[in-house]
Amino acid sequence: MLKFSSIFVHHRLRRKIALLDTISIPLTLFMSNKNDYNGIYVGIDIVSGSNIYWDISRSFSPHILVIGPTGSGKTLTLAAIANRFKNRYAGCAIFMDVKNEYSDILTLYNYKDIFVIDPVKTSLPLCFCHDDKHQKLESVNTVVDVLAKVFSLHPTKQRILQKILLETCIKCSDINDSLTISEEILLDRDIEEALETAMKLFNVYLDVNEHPLAIQNSKKTYVVNLKSLFLRNKVDSAAVILYTTRFILEELGYSLITTPKIIMVIDELWHALPYLAEDFITVLTRYSRSFGLSILMATQGIDDLYPYSDTIVNSCGGLISMASSSIAYWQRLRRYLNLSNKSIEKALTLCNQGEAVARFSPQNVPLFLYIDPLEQ
Repeated sequence: MLKFSSIFVHHRLRRKIALLDTISIPLTLFMSNKNDYNGIYVGIDIVSGSNIYWDISRSFSPHILVIGPTGSGKTLTLAAIANRFKNRYAGCAIFMDVKNEYSDILTLYNYKDIFVIDPVKTSLPLCFCHDDKHQKLESVNTVVDVLAKVFSLHPTKQRILQKILLETCIKCSDINDSLTISEEILLDRDIEEALETAMKLFNVYLDVNEHPLAIQNSKKTYVVNLKSLFLRNKVDSAAVILYTTRFILEELGYSLITTPKIIMVIDELWHALPYLAEDFITVLTRYSRSFGLSILMATQGIDDLYPYSDTIVNSCGGLISMASSSIAYWQRLRRYLNLSNKSIEKALTLCNQGEAVARFSPQNVPLFLYIDPLEQ
């Protein structure tokens, strides 16, 4: 049973605080009446009680980073905003769930189609038997590239891994039955670990219609349960996230799409970032707009993202910092949110789940918000 603090249930109970150093700045891009809006509903302005909307068409990026300590409401905020994206653009949503919470949380939104995938139980495709050799090679190369990134394999080891996995695809049989590892390869610990992950997460499918992620022109909601991987081996969890990101972009065709068609939610980003940093940064920067993918991600502190903090924040159109009583927390976020000393004093008064300071492109104004998970 989900339990919320009183402010989540009684969302019209608002504490107004004096923000004299910010309210003089025009917020016309964000404030709107409920019947006259353009964009995604974000939350309620704590000062005025107005509804705040984010017009993504005016933003350089559709991605959002949520930062906040445990218990501040990060997970509910991600779910709420993802739901609003999905309703606005009627797209597909994929939640990378390391805590096994989203299946319950999403029942708040009365979704009819929620598909839960546990990669340990439902393998991701290595290749498809009905594909020709060239298509099988492309599929294998995608998996090899993912494994090479998370295990830092140099080209020679990548070629060995490719050869082994391609032979498995040509045999068109269960990966655990057909994969044989020679003693020579077993002497290389890196390749052995990569193969162990491949055997754990991937397998050969008959044809593409069996793919567990049917996202093309889909309005479905997928929850990828990473809890067991997250607890046992964060490298495997990172591999699933990177593979899914690559798969989404390939399905979208790397083509010009001006509105989000797929929303990808990555909670607790810190655990996977060390293994997929360069590729993930490339996705955020190169495909930050017009490719139909919006990434909503969360972590506990800005230092979790070091040394990529600046790059990730600067690649996101939205930054939401949940309430915290730590002055050091707000000092670290000062330059990202354009906070003055007086703004930090006001931020320290936020104490309820769902309360946050945020900024949204193209404005650099810090907004003091309450993000209601239930309001549409």
